[in-house]
Amino acid sequence: VVEPVSYAVPMPTLEFAMLCLRNAYNLLPSDTAASPVPLLLIPGVTPPAPPLTPGPAPSSSLSQSSVASLKNSILAASAYVAVSLGDYVLALEHAQNLLSQPKISGVHILLGHLYAAEALLLMDKITEALEHLNPENIKDISLEFPEDSEEETMKNNPPTNWFPRNMESIQSVLQYNIAVCKTVRGQLDQASTLLKKVWQGQGPNCRVPAHIIMLVLYIELQLGHADVARTLVKQYCFQYKINS
Repeated sequence: VVEPVSYAVPMPTLEFAMLCLRNAYNLLPSDTAASPVPLLLIPGVTPPAPPLTPGPAPSSSLSQSSVASLKNSILAASAYVAVSLGDYVLALEHAQNLLSQPKISGVHILLGHLYAAEALLLMDKITEALEHLNPENIKDISLEFPEDSEEETMKNNPPTNWFPRNMESIQSVLQYNIAVCKTVRGQLDQASTLLKKVWQGQGPNCRVPAHIIMLVLYIELQLGHADVARTLVKQYCFQYKINS
């Protein structure tokens, strides 16, 4: 028996995450600063009407760069949550909105293109998805806006451990996603060639990600290379089972 869930009680779900992100976006300061509200009534002057929607609680004012960075983070997170919920149209809208921002860091450009490509791929718009996976779209993975790059370098504010740390890793991520699109299209030989480049680009002590192995296994089986697939299973799948 499924117990009813009350929306009055917050639950750690993707739906609640989307609600929080929507509220966060709506509470962002507008681009134009509002004129101050007079504290005293002046005879003959009608006081301004209160805002229709509640504003954020009083706090230290944010700089324009901080507001822009926060907005970009909200849009990136919204695109991710929308993809996870299966709302690919909304995910694409958030990703395109992110990419259209006048001030955007290299990291958010990368995330915008990746989420847009994933949404388009899942909507069977592979040609458009491939346009977002063009390596020329990504110039750097800086966390700062281009004009502020000299103020704080990546050494002082490195990305989290799960995030690619250099352009070589970014290229591998894009090549893998292109291989996924090629596989969906049925262009297995081209996908296999791309994955071999990704595989060969791994360092000697680098563990090959499981999703790459799974895609290679699928392609080899589809191409009728059962012996190659068996070798991969023996070499890698047991390793993941033992280490897990």
